[in-house]
Amino acid sequence: MLDKITNFASIVTRGSQEKPGAPGLAEKLDQLMPSVYILVATLGALLVLLIILTKFLYNPVKKMVQRRKEFIQKNIDESINAKKNAFDLENEARMKLQESKNIREDLIAKAKIEAEAIKHQYIEQGKYEAERIIKEAKDDIKNKKLSLEKDAYNEIVSVAIDVSEKIIREKISEKEAKKYLEEYLGKNNV
Repeated sequence: MLDKITNFASIVTRGSQEKPGAPGLAEKLDQLMPSVYILVATLGALLVLLIILTKFLYNPVKKMVQRRKEFIQKNIDESINAKKNAFDLENEARMKLQESKNIREDLIAKAKIEAEAIKHQYIEQGKYEAERIIKEAKDDIKNKKLSLEKDAYNEIVSVAIDVSEKIIREKISEKEAKKYLEEYLGKNNV
């Protein structure tokens, strides 16, 4: 093989010195063509090299690329599932939030109704208590008035008896009896 390379180099150097189209060039080009055996050996070596490269380089790289492709696809699928789950959880959280808002509004409405009922109850109870106190006061005033009238009546009767006794004892005239009665009543009123 080394002979061929040296021959080729000498041909090229000589060919550059010869004039183009010289008869020696065709012969020299025929010498450049390898023989069939060399061509078959080169193709065989190329085939063996391709088999070795396929077995030790292409197949492992292909498997590695396939594993990487599966890994990436798995990550994509997981991210799609995670996004879907996040969306579902977000919707669920929104629904729970809305439900809690509805419950809150219901509780507020119920509390307002109960507060109004309690307020009404206390107002009614206050009115009843005020009416009871007023009635008791009126009854107390009525009783005191009756008691005062009774006391006044008893006093008048007592005075009348006293005056009658004086009239009877002194045998005074009716005019004098009225005078005593007016004097007595005048002292008690002052």
